Amino acid sequence: MADARAAAYLRFLPAIYGDELDVSFSLQLGVGEGSNFTALPVSTSGGMQCDGSTWKSAMTFCDAKEAVESCGRARDWGAHVWSAADVQAALEDDSLRARVELQIWGFREDETSFPIGRGAFGAVFNSLKRYAGGQPAYLRAGEVVVPVTREDSAVEARLLEKGILPGSDLRIMGMRHPDSGEEIFSTELLEPERRGDVDLLLRPTSSVAIKEKVEYPLRVKGKDVPFLLSRFALGAFVPRFLALAATDVLAVLLATALATAPLPLALAGRQLLSFYVIPTTSMAPTLAKGDILLVDKSPLRHVPSKGDIVLFKPPEKLESLLPASAKGGVQYRGDLFVKRVVATAGDKGIRVNENGDVFEGDAPLPGRRDLCEDEPLGLIRKMLQANAAGTVDEVDEKSVYVLGDCAKVSVDSRVWGLLPVEDIVGRPVARIWPLTRAGLVK
Repeated sequence: MADARAAAYLRFLPAIYGDELDVSFSLQLGVGEGSNFTALPVSTSGGMQCDGSTWKSAMTFCDAKEAVESCGRARDWGAHVWSAADVQAALEDDSLRARVELQIWGFREDETSFPIGRGAFGAVFNSLKRYAGGQPAYLRAGEVVVPVTREDSAVEARLLEKGILPGSDLRIMGMRHPDSGEEIFSTELLEPERRGDVDLLLRPTSSVAIKEKVEYPLRVKGKDVPFLLSRFALGAFVPRFLALAATDVLAVLLATALATAPLPLALAGRQLLSFYVIPTTSMAPTLAKGDILLVDKSPLRHVPSKGDIVLFKPPEKLESLLPASAKGGVQYRGDLFVKRVVATAGDKGIRVNENGDVFEGDAPLPGRRDLCEDEPLGLIRKMLQANAAGTVDEVDEKSVYVLGDCAKVSVDSRVWGLLPVEDIVGRPVARIWPLTRAGLVK
């Protein structure tokens, strides 16, 4: 599609578990080298710079197990702001380049939740402590804040005038010093009476809170949002609930149903069910990136059938293709993959041609897998040329052959071969978010 977006992310690879960095960064994708570098346009600048070709943000980069995005902590961070067509064209002639500028504001060691009580645990506790009075002791770039009105109609009118929905979740994309205008990462070192003069760059974390004809990120003074709460604060629940009700009433009904579920039922459900967020577009349009699924974790009673969608741990060859930080015996949530079973025990002569099409003998495997809307970047063709799994003479009883519904971007059995049934950890039952697409997964 013409408006499809490509993404670029920075990933932190800590040398030692517990290391973390406070970083602000700017990111450009473009073509050419040195003085001939031409940056590709972006759909939004993120924060700080607004030159039309640079995406900028700030974040505390840490290990995935210590990440809490609401506190401004992540293992990788970036955005889908480049035209997929532009990126595809640059990839095809091998001219795509990236430029990154980093400002490191702080480095810490031993930031682990257990047994030290720092890391993610400490960040949440610190967030609650800083925002205890309704106005934070200080602000940090990357974290999510919730503006509230305290039933002050003048404050509410001022927020709405600036495009801020009271009760919505806003991420601090960056901030500037009140005197010099230079970028800063935190207001902690400023005199308390000057913290309200800091320029904040804010962006809603949810698309439902984004208003038309408002340019994001919003640039406001700290004193323009006089009452802020942590996303975890008990006092933020009602404002957030009302903001959600104003934008998505179906979400309110779901939240109410989950909140009123009987406790024994909830405890039993944790052993059999879990939630999973779709991380890529490899199963589009069936499952879109960002969809939240309810997953059946009960032990397999039978080998999955053709057409079943399964979640699984990466088998050995797939794991060898992953970044080094995703290995080491620790399974992160993002390490799970989701694909559709297309061949089972007894199926013979499965082969892949140069275009990535899959055949059983001379006949194409049933089912269309070219329905995805994302602009293909040609990466799968290159991966198949380098890592194709080859022909499967016959699928054995302990394995299945899986493919993504979006063949042009899916890294699946065409690349790494058969999936051992023992690596399957669950089956999606239903999509629960977004509510406009909620329903059974097929």
